[in-house]
Amino acid sequence: MEGGKLCGICFTEAINIKQHLLRMHKVANLEELHLLQKYGSARTTAVLDCPCCVKKGVVRLDKHLQNLHNKTSSDERAALLREAKRFAIIKELRDLRLSDPSVPLVSELDLGTSYHMDQERPGPSRVDYEARIQRLEARLTSLERSHALLQKKCRSLQVAPAPVAPTSAQKGEHVDKH
Repeated sequence: MEGGKLCGICFTEAINIKQHLLRMHKVANLEELHLLQKYGSARTTAVLDCPCCVKKGVVRLDKHLQNLHNKTSSDERAALLREAKRFAIIKELRDLRLSDPSVPLVSELDLGTSYHMDQERPGPSRVDYEARIQRLEARLTSLERSHALLQKKCRSLQVAPAPVAPTSAQKGEHVDKH
């Protein structure tokens, strides 16, 4: 995200997420507003569940991902952390809805329209898929360039094929098959 925060209702980016939520979506419940702001920035102090395994309540999920799941790419770890944090915030929204607040909730994140709550794991968001697609497209372009350069080198190095040495059977020698 380029400086914007992800809106948990319409999934667009907004520079001022609080203003966006109040004006565009008329979020009246202050607790929901706070949670949606946290969702937008993917910031929470809650202990997190690992999105790669069934381990729950991981305090240092970044280290857990790096050491136990060999997620060495900081981009990959950051994406998994962001999703785990957003999933924890969705759980808080679900708890808020279950408390039957006097001011009704506007968002539907906790109802499973974006996540399957029965899975108890976050899935990659559309934003993460788009970022991954961009990285893969850049990698593909790089590989295509390398491939073209290697083909060019191979063509420039090609000479007449070396003669193949005849085998003893081709020379007419008798080969004993015992």
